[in-house]
Amino acid sequence: MHGAAPPPYAGPYGTPPQYAAPYSAPPPYAAPYGAPPQYAAPYGAPPQYSSAPYYGYPPAVPGMGYPAYPYPTPYYVMPPPGEKTFSGLKFAKYGLVIVVIANVLAALGNFLLLGAVRSMQDSLASMDLAQLLSSLAGIEALSALIILAALLGFIGVVVGLVGAFQLGKGAAEFGPNHQRAVRRAGALIGVTGALYLVWGLVNIFYSLSGAGALLGAPTEAEIQAMIEGLLTGLIVTSGIAIVAVLTGAVAMSALVEHLMTKAGRRRSGAFLGLSLGGAVLVFLMSIGIGLILSGPAPSLGNFQAILAWLGRLLEAMFWLALVPAVSSLVSVGSLAVYNGMLDAAADGARQMIVSQTLDPDLRAAAAPGPA
Repeated sequence: MHGAAPPPYAGPYGTPPQYAAPYSAPPPYAAPYGAPPQYAAPYGAPPQYSSAPYYGYPPAVPGMGYPAYPYPTPYYVMPPPGEKTFSGLKFAKYGLVIVVIANVLAALGNFLLLGAVRSMQDSLASMDLAQLLSSLAGIEALSALIILAALLGFIGVVVGLVGAFQLGKGAAEFGPNHQRAVRRAGALIGVTGALYLVWGLVNIFYSLSGAGALLGAPTEAEIQAMIEGLLTGLIVTSGIAIVAVLTGAVAMSALVEHLMTKAGRRRSGAFLGLSLGGAVLVFLMSIGIGLILSGPAPSLGNFQAILAWLGRLLEAMFWLALVPAVSSLVSVGSLAVYNGMLDAAADGARQMIVSQTLDPDLRAAAAPGPA
């Protein structure tokens, strides 16, 4: 009794059962309605952002992901074939149109001046001093139209020079021969500009030297010297103009020489001939006016002698209006020919681009038709 261990106490009612929980273990479940799908974000998995820079995206919205847009890889954008050349041809045509309008206005002004001078010639013998001065004032007013034409012509020349500059920038677009021709044209344009600068300076010199004789009370000898100086200046400047017109026309032809089709190249001779012909006509007019006004100046005390000399002056003014009017019309003709040369140059440039050659007369082979 004393050596044996007592039996374990089972309690008054025996050993109790082993419960895991008061009401037994519930069945296992992850959620009331089943396991939810595995979402990484409310509207799907966001895209993988790269570390490359991006153009930007809309303002962030909580829970929303936006894709990043990386910059494209840099690459060279090839300009359209012949871009500078076609731009130059366009500006050249704009300038040509302006100069043509200026020449038409100049011709109109000179023809009106021609009519006024002829009317004054017919009634000169019956004019008194007041009527004479009134007629001269009317002639001076007509000269304003000629000055306007000159200003418009200057604007046209500037626009044409912009076209020449553009053609120079695109000189390498149509091969080495065209490039060399454009460089030669640029040099000739520089020579032409220098000649016209000299032409202007000579005009100013002779005009100022003649105006000096009118200050104060000029003597007959001073008036004679003034007339001779003005005539000399007219002849010298007309000679300079011949050379300037020639170099300018050659430069204009060289700009499009290797772009023109055969039809345009055939016009080159006519353009040079008409351009030079107008300048030579003005030069011959200058000599003729010098011959008309040659001789001693009238005596300032003899009104009849002054009227006789004014008759010669009006005859000179008649030719001074007629020849420039005709010359302006000749210039319109030469520029019309050059307009055809510009069209032929644009056509030839397009043909070279299409045929991928440097031959403006080579037409691209037509695509074969259906069998």
